[in-house]
Amino acid sequence: MRWMLRGTGVVFAIGGSLLLLWVLAVWQWQDPLTLVANKRAQAKLSSAYEGRVVRERIAPTPRLPSKRPARRSSQRRTASEPRPATRSAA
Repeated sequence: MRWMLRGTGVVFAIGGSLLLLWVLAVWQWQDPLTLVANKRAQAKLSSAYEGRVVRERIAPTPRLPSKRPARRSSQRRTASEPRPATRSAA
């Protein structure tokens, strides 16, 4: 009977130690199993995207013209001219 209690105690002690290590790992790395799974999935997606870019040879999109109207030369400020004062929220 005594050997059975001793064996149960050892199993509980090892289980408790492993549980504490797992709690420490989750606290430090926010669930390591999910971290590893997400890193593998991200690496897979990244390599798939690289292959797609190479295959399709995606060109950069052209820059669209600004919707702001251009200033006339009479409206342009010179470097010596001060900027208009703006009100700041008090």
